[in-house]
Amino acid sequence: MIFECPGTKRFKRPEPKTIRCSSCGDEVEIWTDEIKLFVQNVRMKFCV
Repeated sequence: MIFECPGTKRFKRPEPKTIRCSSCGDEVEIWTDEIKLFVQNVRMKFCV
């Protein structure tokens, strides 16, 4: 049986996650291996 560190799952198998922008309220998609996203409505980058 192969074991893996639970903390590496998000890097080995990233998944999409939907979050709400704190500025405009729009829903945006980010992958679990990303730390920044760009919101078109407010034309800004945000750190997650």
